[in-house]
Amino acid sequence: MTDVEEPDNVIEITIAHSRRWSATKKKCLHKRVTIDEELLDMLCNDCGVRVNPIKWMIHREERFQEHIDGYRRYTDARAAYDKKTRCKCEHCGRITRVREPSEKEIEVERRARIAEGSLLEIKT
Repeated sequence: MTDVEEPDNVIEITIAHSRRWSATKKKCLHKRVTIDEELLDMLCNDCGVRVNPIKWMIHREERFQEHIDGYRRYTDARAAYDKKTRCKCEHCGRITRVREPSEKEIEVERRARIAEGSLLEIKT
């Protein structure tokens, strides 16, 4: 194999800032900004710092996606919970909601589990 010579007009480009912009490291999250349409510039209303519009939009989109993902997880968990709270009635055969147990029923169940040894009683 022979060494390949690079032409003289090729330059090497290095990335100066490879980390993503993160608002968690900053005290101000730049939630309220003023946009100057003539200068195409943004100014934070809270801390007074000039804000890079591209970084600000990227950060806002990431936060929006976090909210959307959280909402989807919530709706999935709620749907799974709702499925578990329904059962078939022994008498009429219809699917009905399971009612929440009362405080007294919870206490009776807890005491029974302690008595059988499947639940440890912690005294404070």
